[in-house]
Amino acid sequence: MKKVVIIDTSILCVWLRVPGKETCGPDGSRWTYDRVRDKIEEEVACGSTLIMPLATIIETGTI
Repeated sequence: MKKVVIIDTSILCVWLRVPGKETCGPDGSRWTYDRVRDKIEEEVACGSTLIMPLATIIETGTI
């Protein structure tokens, strides 16, 4: 069975390097561009399906 990974707004903003939204998460588990990129590449390599809800795309302003 394939793994499904849902990408939320804060992670998408970091991945797209949206100005002012370069990091997300608490101090002990900060998500940076490099960490997001590495995780997404890892999931793709494992055959995971990436899902971006329409609300995430709209909230990010990427339409």
